[in-house]
Amino acid sequence: MFLVKLLKSFRYAFAGICSSFRQERNFRIHLTAILYVTYFAFLYGLEPLGWAVLILTFSFVLSNELMNTAVEECIDFKSAEWDPHAKLSKDNAAASVLIAAVSSIIVAVFLFSDLERLRTAVTALLAFPRVLFLGLSLVPAAFFVFGFRKYEKEFPEKKPGKKERNHQ
Repeated sequence: MFLVKLLKSFRYAFAGICSSFRQERNFRIHLTAILYVTYFAFLYGLEPLGWAVLILTFSFVLSNELMNTAVEECIDFKSAEWDPHAKLSKDNAAASVLIAAVSSIIVAVFLFSDLERLRTAVTALLAFPRVLFLGLSLVPAAFFVFGFRKYEKEFPEKKPGKKERNHQ
């Protein structure tokens, strides 16, 4: 029973990630940035501690984006018309993502601060085969971020919970 509940919780978590992947443009923007930064980190020769910091930073940004989506969905579900409290909540959730994103840029400045390694990585990135790859990758990256149509959110019929079943 415990294992079944645990597996269901993972399934729900992956469902949340998948729905954000499909429906949230900003989530895809962050994922695209993560791919490019990861590629650059390989060229830079980031050390293990730097990778750990980078992964934590990626997680911080994506987690904030997911939480922002959750807050927005809850507020949209509960309040149909404009409400100053709803606006404040949504603005604060968006601000948390902004702070995470700006913090990630600051982390990148520190992680990639060795000027000699930075120069080497940029030179390698701008060398012929890689610069061609970089240029060609921008089209699919833009399609990935902006090409998804906004899916209408479809919710399955809710099954009655324990309280509802007991009252039927």
